[in-house]
Amino acid sequence: MVETVASPFFDLLATTQALFNLYKPKVLKNQFSKAWIWLNHREKDMISSIQFGWAVHTGLYPDDRPRLTTFWVSDRHQNGCCNTLCRGGYVQVHKAIYPGMAYDKVSVLSKKQYDAHLLVGQDSRTKSWLLMTGKTLIGYWPSQIYSNEGASQVYFGGYAGGPTRAISPQMGAGTFPRQVGFQNKLACFMKQLKTFEDNGLSDINCHEYDEYVKSPNCYDIWYRQFELGRGETLTFGGPGGECGMI
Repeated sequence: MVETVASPFFDLLATTQALFNLYKPKVLKNQFSKAWIWLNHREKDMISSIQFGWAVHTGLYPDDRPRLTTFWVSDRHQNGCCNTLCRGGYVQVHKAIYPGMAYDKVSVLSKKQYDAHLLVGQDSRTKSWLLMTGKTLIGYWPSQIYSNEGASQVYFGGYAGGPTRAISPQMGAGTFPRQVGFQNKLACFMKQLKTFEDNGLSDINCHEYDEYVKSPNCYDIWYRQFELGRGETLTFGGPGGECGMI
């Protein structure tokens, strides 16, 4: 298990991170299902966003394995793109860890679990936004594509979709989190949820958050707060079905 520590080699300003539980939800052609973090900055009617996590995305990748995935969009580059698919956005650094990399070991519900740590933080020197795992720099987004004021909104959770008028795909472990049970039994989770506060990483404030589920017949979330020593934990997922595609 990767411990959640900020890198000593970078002086990070704004930071958001989580330990992502790895699953392989079932998706059809051109569908996607993600475990995802959004760093959004709103300025009037414009939104800049850096997004990251893992995704099973058959419209983006040649198979249905969960892969490290990123996305960005900004007020200067409204089209944005995933991973390194357009110029002027994300810049790859690490030779072996990269957006699009497949996670070969995935969790099985109520059995062995696998996870991956991901962090995005702003470097105080260059103002670039760094994608990291543990102490390792994976790549970065140049400062000019995102606000130097940092994120005004941070979202954690699942995200699924695909062509309209189709059966919605699974999310997470493919089950509602409250169906799995209590205590040490968890559906697909994101844990050790942290953001940058007072010159360091802090657990998110469990008293200052809102929950949003667009299709409650198909998906749900369960914020389990600081439970069983795991840090702030969010479980999420669902079977999908007839719930209206985004």
